Amino acid sequence: MLLLLVMAIITKHRIYFYILLFSLLSFSSIHVKINVVSATTSLNSSDSLYSHSEIFRMEQGSSKFYLTTLNPNDTWSLNLTALFKGIFYIFIFDERPANDYIYANYSLDSDIYVQSIAYNDTPRFIYNSELNLSVANVQLDYKYIGSQSKLIYLEIVIVENGPDSYHLYSSHLLEPYYIPFIDGFKSSVLIFLFLYSHVVIFVIINKKKRKIHE
Repeated sequence: MLLLLVMAIITKHRIYFYILLFSLLSFSSIHVKINVVSATTSLNSSDSLYSHSEIFRMEQGSSKFYLTTLNPNDTWSLNLTALFKGIFYIFIFDERPANDYIYANYSLDSDIYVQSIAYNDTPRFIYNSELNLSVANVQLDYKYIGSQSKLIYLEIVIVENGPDSYHLYSSHLLEPYYIPFIDGFKSSVLIFLFLYSHVVIFVIINKKKRKIHE
């Protein structure tokens, strides 16, 4: 990216600006799946215990990650309720997730059950008098029995009736976590675009050198 910017400034040739713009748009598309939702977060504290309450909107087949720090013998309580008709599952990992375990058709990869250390994929339905309908609710309590503090990861997946929003309560403070590449966008495409832009620059520079020597 820096090379493209330098060449654009030095040569003042439009093609470098076009390639730079194209590259920026390509790399920004990695986070398309993340940025389609908006969130508001509120944090409450009492007696040195931080809790997390959030309302977040998700598209069908998308996921949202968080991380928290658990101390020995901590019990992490999670309570998630759909705002309308969405069906959400929650998964907990003790290792940094490398992908979201969601196929292109929005179904779950069975490996998510192997890699996670706790999960709830059986929501119960509670009646919402304001909406006059039953909404899905999932709860999960995880007790950490490690000997030292550890980062633990949470993934929320909407598996049916999206898009929808959820209200999440956590007994521990949560921080957003983003994995480098989201399934559904091929990293090979990004690599190809990156290499292609540099090949184009190389060809243009060689043509200019030939003209100078001629």
